[in-house]
Amino acid sequence: MFGISLGKVLLIVALAAGAYLAWKYVARRNEVARSDQGGAPTRPQVGAKGGIQELRACPTCGAYVAVKCERKDCPIG
Repeated sequence: MFGISLGKVLLIVALAAGAYLAWKYVARRNEVARSDQGGAPTRPQVGAKGGIQELRACPTCGAYVAVKCERKDCPIG
């Protein structure tokens, strides 16, 4: 009555796989929703030299720049 059959093992494996795929789907959907709302990125952005660059919003023009924007009156630098 409580024996393990092939059908029960396959059902347990299918339920575990379905739960794992649902968990991954919800995590990916939350990641996309967070990035759409302006939240912190989940993966660091890699710069051209291979390092991570911190981007700052220029108070003058509002553009996000790594070092100094091209405007002469830019206070970031």
